[in-house]
Amino acid sequence: MTLLLTAMNTAAIHQSSDYRLTDLSTGKPVEDSAGAKQVSFGGMDFAAQISFTGVASVGGVGIRDLISKVVAPVTRASELQAVVGSLATAGTDAIKNVALDKRFVTILLAVTQGGKLPRVFLISNADRPDAARLQSPLGVLEVHEVVALSPRALICGLTAAVSLADRKLLRQLSRSSQSSGQIRNVLAEINKRAAGSSKGGTSAECMVSSLLADGTRSSQNIGLVAGIPDAFVGSTNIAEFIKGHFRPAPGKKITLVQTAGRFTGQLGRPAPVPSEVGEPRTVVFSAPSTTTNFSRDNAPGPSVSLNGLSGTVMVQKNLWTTSTLNTVTFQIDPARRYSKLPISIEWVQLPNLPMVDGAQPHTWNYLLNLKIDESRKHTLSVSQNSMAFRSVNCPAPLPVLAPNEELVMVAPPEMLVLTASPEAPMATGRIQARFLLRDLPELNSPPEIRFPGGKVGRNAPCPCGSGRKHKRCCGKPS
Repeated sequence: MTLLLTAMNTAAIHQSSDYRLTDLSTGKPVEDSAGAKQVSFGGMDFAAQISFTGVASVGGVGIRDLISKVVAPVTRASELQAVVGSLATAGTDAIKNVALDKRFVTILLAVTQGGKLPRVFLISNADRPDAARLQSPLGVLEVHEVVALSPRALICGLTAAVSLADRKLLRQLSRSSQSSGQIRNVLAEINKRAAGSSKGGTSAECMVSSLLADGTRSSQNIGLVAGIPDAFVGSTNIAEFIKGHFRPAPGKKITLVQTAGRFTGQLGRPAPVPSEVGEPRTVVFSAPSTTTNFSRDNAPGPSVSLNGLSGTVMVQKNLWTTSTLNTVTFQIDPARRYSKLPISIEWVQLPNLPMVDGAQPHTWNYLLNLKIDESRKHTLSVSQNSMAFRSVNCPAPLPVLAPNEELVMVAPPEMLVLTASPEAPMATGRIQARFLLRDLPELNSPPEIRFPGGKVGRNAPCPCGSGRKHKRCCGKPS
């Protein structure tokens, strides 16, 4: 069992989730090696944060992995209702073979969306927003939507561990005008006190997060539990990106300890004009050429070709800059006949790794969606990628970046839609890339990378695996 705390109002949703899990085979508590029972994701018109409690894994499949699979392709707020339904269905299916007294599952989906009040979807077979937690879990996960029409406080999971005084304090936090950082500190203290009275059911360490109405997300790891929580920017899992780019010593794992992060969005309102944008900087980029074919009925189908471009773009701090990254050619065979119509081929991945200032993302997959209607009109949709390049402890940092900066690249900014038909069998378009150079306001120091074996010599190879000397890589003075 674990504990989820939520304080929400019309301005923000603040949450805390501890790290304690229970191994169902041994009954013993374990700490979550992935760092937190939270997953963050978002799109151009919404930002979201998921936390969960209860069963951690079933049959070797983790609940976090189940959640990540559902949310990874989501790019629009209009898809959130379907996400909620999928989470409820997938969670119900996952626990149907778990013993009744152990099948507790609660998933909290916090959402901010332009033009709407912050809201939380409570997906659970035990916790309810306006009633006591059920002593025996239901066989299915129910969905409750809680909209921040007024300040609200929610306690899920090991609710009995939270004292009456702290329940009152949590309600006060939901009405508080303190800063997000101050509210997160109080949430961490409530969690810590609950851990002391939970008889081992809750850990004193926790992940605390804030999701503001304008789409700004910030979080902090309280304690020494190591790990990298899942966080999606577009369809890219930043946790997997970090794991793929940082190379630990043999037999060891990369750990990020006492980390904090921030993602800034402006949902439904214009971005503020910064008072200072600094001097322009030049970024060199290039993209490869890639082709894929939609095969159907054992015959080649429509083809998609990405023609990679190269060039330079001038970036200034806090200002979005746009340049063309790929041209797209979508072509069909006008004589091709299909055995059945309509046809829907959803989310085929097309790898197309760009190079930005000498750095390359671990993954960069455009998602292609093809629909063919009864009139043989072919509609191709190309979904967004997002990536944040950082120089913080990277083996090969971007020359354009200072240690406390990141370069965000989004392509395409909006879904690209191309249409072809027997009368017009070829359609072309461009994939625009948007670049944003910005500070990392809540990363006051780089995440700590722990190397085994004590001190590393200045002239020794860096344990991160970059191939450079330690003094010129992770051991370089900041």
